Amino acid sequence: RNHVRVMVGHRFYGRSYQFSWRRTASLLTTDVSYVEKPTDLNQQLLGQGAGINPTLGLSAIPSLREQRVYLMKRGKASVAYEMPNSTLRLAVYDERRTYLSLNGGHEKVLGAHVTWSFEVGPHTTVTPTYGWQHYQHQDGQTRNNQYAQLALVHKFSPSTFGTVRLRRDSSNVQSGVPGANGYRANVIFLQLTHLF
Repeated sequence: RNHVRVMVGHRFYGRSYQFSWRRTASLLTTDVSYVEKPTDLNQQLLGQGAGINPTLGLSAIPSLREQRVYLMKRGKASVAYEMPNSTLRLAVYDERRTYLSLNGGHEKVLGAHVTWSFEVGPHTTVTPTYGWQHYQHQDGQTRNNQYAQLALVHKFSPSTFGTVRLRRDSSNVQSGVPGANGYRANVIFLQLTHLF
């Protein structure tokens, strides 16, 4: 029912710590984790792909030559509730960054998202998602991001499935710097996947 993991590591620019706890019951799974490590945006985004990233509020992966190393402290908690034909998931996270440079700037990222996945047939699932994020930059600028998504996945065969995603992103900015603007975007993703 309970799984606990504690890890400690060391790199040439600092130590890293990781703690995670998972409790699995008949219908409810709870996860709590804490990570503290030196990293940079390139390492944090590695493997996540480009595009609008609700976790970090970025629109693209930064330059590989951008070496702004920071100490990341991130806590996360999530719960998943299994029902006969659906699964409800809720996650919240709090991330603090202290840049390892002469000025030692700080950033904060708070966020949450809820996902409800329904099985509407033996081969089809529908998943609505809503997420929110508050991002406080080093220069005092704050950005509030919200996204809502509806995904439909249909499995044509064991190795072929199609996905349609309707997504709406919005961002509001509060900043003393002129020219900082928010945005709104409506996107449709169509994807066909075949596994070889």
